[in-house]
Amino acid sequence: MKSPENQQSNPYLHNLRIQGERAIAIIRLFVIAMILLFAVVIMLETIDSGIKVDFFIEIICIVVATILSLWIIRITKQKIYYDWMKYLVPFLDITLLSIVIYIISLHGESTLLVMHGAAPLLYFVFLVLSALRNSISSVIVTGVYISLSYGLLSLLSAMEFRLMETGYNVFTSSLGMKIIIMPDDEIIKIVIFGMVTAL
Repeated sequence: MKSPENQQSNPYLHNLRIQGERAIAIIRLFVIAMILLFAVVIMLETIDSGIKVDFFIEIICIVVATILSLWIIRITKQKIYYDWMKYLVPFLDITLLSIVIYIISLHGESTLLVMHGAAPLLYFVFLVLSALRNSISSVIVTGVYISLSYGLLSLLSAMEFRLMETGYNVFTSSLGMKIIIMPDDEIIKIVIFGMVTAL
């Protein structure tokens, strides 16, 4: 871990990373607000059966992400940036996002949410935002971790709906929409994450 003073050896890059991390922190707060709204809606829909422990785990993840964002905004105001932030911060982002997505997926439309909902978009957003850190190694690490995380979520969902055995499944959403889900589609998405990382 380098001190802020040591990072001043390249003031231009240092300032770019500060601005990039600050921008990501602000965008993260908007993402947190959307996820919180979604979590509350699901909680209200299932409140008849009682508030489950899952909801409190979601709240903990959201609180941690919020504290992280506010801390980053605070230190970047003071022009402070640490080298470890370009690896640890995206790791925390993707880990917390994956936990929340998985927990939300336990409450009903898991396949629709994980494979055809907002999950791929949110991962893609964080992958693109990683470019603001102005670090090739950070983008590569983020892209690899996103691919692994999304792949694990897809595998869990595929096992739940026995997609590995049948090769496909027809899923009906709460809106009455019939969606044909195939494991090959998820492999393609993981490859796309890898291609975007390479770009």
